[in-house]
Amino acid sequence: MKASVPGTVHTDLMTHKIIPDPFLDENEKKVQWIENEDWEYRSHYTITNKEWSNLNKVLIFEGLDAFSEIHINGRPLTKTLNMFAPEVVYLSDYLREGENVLTIRFTSGVKEGKELAKEIPFQLCESPRSLVRKAQYQFGWDWGPRLVTAGIWKDVKLITWDIAKIENIRVDPKSINTKKADLVFHTEIDAPEIGNDDLEKLHVSINGKIYKNLKLKSELNKVSFPFEIKKPKLW
Repeated sequence: MKASVPGTVHTDLMTHKIIPDPFLDENEKKVQWIENEDWEYRSHYTITNKEWSNLNKVLIFEGLDAFSEIHINGRPLTKTLNMFAPEVVYLSDYLREGENVLTIRFTSGVKEGKELAKEIPFQLCESPRSLVRKAQYQFGWDWGPRLVTAGIWKDVKLITWDIAKIENIRVDPKSINTKKADLVFHTEIDAPEIGNDDLEKLHVSINGKIYKNLKLKSELNKVSFPFEIKKPKLW
């Protein structure tokens, strides 16, 4: 069945009219079987020649709910157990040029919670839900139904790069008036495989202003760039 990403198994099952709207009448009781099942997402995607030629290739999962196994082309990559923590997976040794298959297999959060509870030598006052890193309201609250769901609830991104990648940007305003604004862009540039020959190829561009002669090392570099805006539009 076609799935929506971001989404959950509950919303997809509703779209395909397999389950009724759990917020209507007593339909909540009719959908409780979902929490005890395992679910699988699968996607086919193509790696272009340009993406393939880059040295570094990563998949970024911003939110997987919650217990899952990630496979690329049938090969296991990693497991997840926290719906709130992003997962970054390096793919260079797993991808192939052309078509690839991404598979994510979710196991029941309820079953996983029960297994984790067996490892504790005392009885929990709450259900095993307190042991799983899932939104606790999924297990029922005074203001909402019990809908223990699973799925890819945030975006998934494929990112490729060759030599260096900007990891973080922070803008620091030094002075601002109606004539000009003096800013500093503080960046973190990751360049784990950079060589001396690569330095001449690299530059940073901020709104068309180009900064060359970057002094980067084979590590996470912290580099700052001054930037001026003439006649800024003030708040």
